[in-house]
Amino acid sequence: MADVFISYHIASAKAVVRQIAEQLDRRGITYWYSETGVSGGEDFARTVPPQIRTCKVFLLILDEGAADSFHVENELGLAFKRKRAITILPFRIQKCALSEWMGYYLPHTQIMNNELTPPLDKRIEELADRIADIVAKVKADNEAEKKAKQKAERKEKKFRKAFLLIILCLSLFVSGIGFYRLYQKHKELSTQWIHETISSGAFHTVGLREDGTVIAVGRDNDGQCNVSDWQDVVAVSAGSGHTVRLRTDGRVVAIGSNNYGQCNIMDWRDIVSVSAGEKHTVGLRKDGTVVAVGMNYNSQYNVSEWRDIAAVSAGGYHTVGLCKDGSVVAVGYNNVGQCDVEEWRNIVTVSAGVYHTVGLREDSTVLAVGYNFDGRCDVEKWRDIAAVSAGWGHTVGLHKDGTVVAVGDNSDGQCNVSDWRDIVAVSAGYGHTVGLRKDGTVVAVGKNEDRQCDVSDWTDIRLP
Repeated sequence: MADVFISYHIASAKAVVRQIAEQLDRRGITYWYSETGVSGGEDFARTVPPQIRTCKVFLLILDEGAADSFHVENELGLAFKRKRAITILPFRIQKCALSEWMGYYLPHTQIMNNELTPPLDKRIEELADRIADIVAKVKADNEAEKKAKQKAERKEKKFRKAFLLIILCLSLFVSGIGFYRLYQKHKELSTQWIHETISSGAFHTVGLREDGTVIAVGRDNDGQCNVSDWQDVVAVSAGSGHTVRLRTDGRVVAIGSNNYGQCNIMDWRDIVSVSAGEKHTVGLRKDGTVVAVGMNYNSQYNVSEWRDIAAVSAGGYHTVGLCKDGSVVAVGYNNVGQCDVEEWRNIVTVSAGVYHTVGLREDSTVLAVGYNFDGRCDVEKWRDIAAVSAGWGHTVGLHKDGTVVAVGDNSDGQCNVSDWRDIVAVSAGYGHTVGLRKDGTVVAVGKNEDRQCDVSDWTDIRLP
């Protein structure tokens, strides 16, 4: 299969595509496009999807013809389903407005050559250089991932142990209250909530040890994994590119990407729970009020008027709050109904994903609202659930017996949790899922190109 899939309108962009193909040839980059890739008599609908599923770069040629092409629309839709597994690279060759469907698929994607300068030949050379860099990095990452996986498998075989412990002793307020009963009795508790001790971000994973120190693996481009000197921590939360810790004194510290001010939390006091979202951070105060910083383009941190809140969860572009009476409030981006929670009642846990929201009822059943193209909200049949976690495109549920269930996007194996046992906490990231065993060890499945799943050697992680 080819490194690059070129999506274009054949009548209007044929000449440009041939120029691009020539530049890719010179750099040894393999490519596929319909004019040369589909032979006479072949079924286009059977030929195109495998190419998109396996390519490393999806090159979208933007012009008026592409904006009106249902073939291009279908191809971009298939690429969008792979989300962060490939690079979607729009390349504009003509001044034209994005169609409505292009605007849906490309809301946060940078368009290359958007100003149509310098001359086209030069721009095509720059495009080919950029594609070559992307392909080279993907190949290097794949090789590193393969070696890391082999190393993890060796470690798991060496250190895997079987424990027959049947009692999980966890109590933050009332001695003797078990882990699962604590969830069910949430409305009887005060504002303080069960602290998160494992957390999956977009491309990194964070764990809180028994001694109050913190460990992290995965992408560290903004320093989000520089946690080795943290101490006296009671909770952690991983966002897209930043990491937040809650200290024993109720103060909060954050590291990593701060381009929207999501780490400006040094003045927070009396915090009992924290949650890191895509580009914003939310904190729950002891008095049941809420504070937030970071990106607010969609009003996702307009929480200053919230009162009597028992738990908070920051999603991609929205924020959800669980009230002490079991009702739920939400603010932020609501394009697919991810904030439509006003009718929820008897809720004990909430979790905000990027485009969906999940709630756990007192009776251990689950609710979900929002985007459901890939089945991430198909949780109505779940029973005996003790905890839930919403990721980018999937949802994970922890059964009371320590087994785990997951629905939604499984393109990276992030839902392959059916064989997990003795789990006491789960956390769903963008393309991976992490589980904490009752012996303090950790398991993970899913996307691992940044080593965010390299947790097999973690031990002594604090139970929630």
